[in-house]
Amino acid sequence: MLDVLPNADNAVIPMENLLGYSLNFSRDSNKTIAFKLSLGYTTRNADRLVDNIRHNLRNHKAVFKGNNGYGDIYEVVMSMTGENGKNANVLTAWIIENDFDYPRLTNVYVTKEKAFEVTRMKLKMYQKVHLHNGTTGVVIEIFNDGEAFMIDIMTEDGEYEQKTIYPKDIKSVIMEVERPFIVA
Repeated sequence: MLDVLPNADNAVIPMENLLGYSLNFSRDSNKTIAFKLSLGYTTRNADRLVDNIRHNLRNHKAVFKGNNGYGDIYEVVMSMTGENGKNANVLTAWIIENDFDYPRLTNVYVTKEKAFEVTRMKLKMYQKVHLHNGTTGVVIEIFNDGEAFMIDIMTEDGEYEQKTIYPKDIKSVIMEVERPFIVA
């Protein structure tokens, strides 16, 4: 199952962000040129870019990047066909602000990053992994031959919390464990 942006159907895409930044040559010429050459978007057809983002949003994986104190941050890299008939990948950045339940677009640009690419990683049950966010956990379940994993993470209060992670979340494999340690 594809992990889409939470509440993607209610995503807010502020036109002022596109017109004031991403498609504004005097503000960010690199983004503006990339949009024009790669996909044919300018300030004159920005509404079509919004439509294209909406059309593609639910078809691409959202990657949770953490909480910046103001809300949960996500990235969605999507492959799209532009007004000029060319294809390019576009990175969209989103925030679901604290006390709100809908995502709002915060940044968008043409990128060389690949759109949703299912990656797999060969891990064994009970391997200890270190994540990019600094936490450590133990693999307790493997999904779709390594597309995703369920891990146990010890919380600050000594309790265990289960979390689903993806290969991109793993910084390193700390150690292999043949079998779990069970206290009788």
